[in-house]
Amino acid sequence: MNPFTGGLKFLGTTAFNAVLALLFFLFAARYETPAFVGKVAILQLLEVIVGSFLTVMPYQVVSREAAHAKGLDRKEDVSSTALGQALLVSPVLLFLFLFPSYLWMGIPYFVLYLYSTYQSSILQGMGLFTEANVGNVAFSLGRWGLSTIAVVERSVPLLILVWTAGAAAKTVYYQLHLERPSFSLKVFGDVFRTGVPVYITNAVAFLSGQGDRVTTAYLLGSFSLGIYQFAALLAGVPALLLNSLWGVVLPGVTYYTARGVDVRRASSLTLRLYFLLSLPLAAIGVGLAPPLVRELFPQYVPGLTSLELLVLFVTATSPFIALSNVIIAAKRDYRPLALIGVVSAAEVVVTSLLLIPRMGILGAALSQVGNTVLTSALYLYFTVEQGLLSLGRRELVGIGLFGATFVSLWNPWIAFVLVLLGAKLGGLISRADLTSLRSFIPPSLSFLGRVIEAMALDW
Repeated sequence: MNPFTGGLKFLGTTAFNAVLALLFFLFAARYETPAFVGKVAILQLLEVIVGSFLTVMPYQVVSREAAHAKGLDRKEDVSSTALGQALLVSPVLLFLFLFPSYLWMGIPYFVLYLYSTYQSSILQGMGLFTEANVGNVAFSLGRWGLSTIAVVERSVPLLILVWTAGAAAKTVYYQLHLERPSFSLKVFGDVFRTGVPVYITNAVAFLSGQGDRVTTAYLLGSFSLGIYQFAALLAGVPALLLNSLWGVVLPGVTYYTARGVDVRRASSLTLRLYFLLSLPLAAIGVGLAPPLVRELFPQYVPGLTSLELLVLFVTATSPFIALSNVIIAAKRDYRPLALIGVVSAAEVVVTSLLLIPRMGILGAALSQVGNTVLTSALYLYFTVEQGLLSLGRRELVGIGLFGATFVSLWNPWIAFVLVLLGAKLGGLISRADLTSLRSFIPPSLSFLGRVIEAMALDW
């Protein structure tokens, strides 16, 4: 279980998938009609719905149980039951027969998507990061590469067939490393009762993540929605890369705390490393996004202010949002997660209705900014309240540097320098942290150790 190299694998896979998806949509937008692209977007939306509402045994909890069992060198029954549960709930997807034919044609794909979501989570929990990422890369190549054939043929059914074949290949590959699915009502009941707050969080996260967009479409129309959607998608790219590291944070913290590592030390190091990655990236994003839009996408210039706010706050708050994985790994009390999810959804709905009629898409952006700050504060509070994190000097340095990134709205490059200097002089990373991290860094990546060493400082 090497979270350092595992994190690099997930980071690379996510970047690879993002580039392929971008190329596919640019190709589709160039050679196909908006109706075709819209149908692809609806299929992706259904993926999110399936992953949010049909994972009755929350995949995060399943991954946590697999990592905990590995840390204690014992066998567990949660994984096989989770796979069995995925098959048992699949008939719910038959409701798609009530919709256009291209949606019910996707039922086999969505079944495989649900099943492979659990497979990937279990592999991550077992520390099989290479296997999890090999499947993701192969699927991305087929999904976005071979799907260009469907674009040329202007065939949505062919696109669904390609996606289904890729999902089937990934599922078979994953299954080679896992036990066969089974179902234990007792195991299911135990995990479901424990994981209800996490399930609620997943469900309302879908609602809170789309609330500003739905309100924008309803109040301002499709043109304003298009500008805001572009800004939101572009602003989310840095956070997408950072959040890919969650694939190792949850199993890594679970595994090493089961091995006797103090959870407060694990959560502190996770938080501070996230600060070191996300805060400079937020400043860079604010600096690069405006000229990129002005040069390549001039029709979206009206959304620049919204873009700057979103890329700054969505990226800079990633360290706090990552603390949700620590709460799940510790398994002390999941109820705060449900509370945070409900509060988050309510905030988006209320502030969107209040701000969007008065401020347009800027109001939608401010709604999301408020949401990220509020949820970050709640995750930090409950992590500390449960005794999973101590706010010492180094942690407070990181929180102070989070505030320093606001300078990006005036001059992003000065903010970038301030963050790096503050991280170095404030001792965000200690020599003891460097010693711990070096044990995970292979010789071929020793230059990364030297980079971290350059940032380390003891007082």
